Amino acid sequence: MTLSSWRVRGLLEALLISGALATAGCGGGPYACPAVVAPALEVTVVDAMSGTHLCDAAVVARDGAFSQVLEANYCLYSGPPERAGTYAVDASLGTRTTTVSNVKVGQNDCGVVTQRLTIALNP
Repeated sequence: MTLSSWRVRGLLEALLISGALATAGCGGGPYACPAVVAPALEVTVVDAMSGTHLCDAAVVARDGAFSQVLEANYCLYSGPPERAGTYAVDASLGTRTTTVSNVKVGQNDCGVVTQRLTIALNP
């Protein structure tokens, strides 16, 4: 082997090792963390009597002094992005309001672990 082929081989080995280390960072497994921003909450709001999805409700997540209106996309309300905490979630439509308290959102090595919940609004 020539000196330049040793250099190329050494460079390739270094790249393989650094790639293996980069993918081992998420929970110690042999995979990489996804390159997405996860919402803390995904909320579905339904009518308590019929079970029909309510796509025009207002949904607000609160954690202490923090508060955010969740964005609706195809009747699924989501947010806040990558924020762990303990939330109270208010869903309202007209005069109907329901609050779900103590919704704990944790995180792992890759980011926030999205909590999914359904809130039923009574008539």
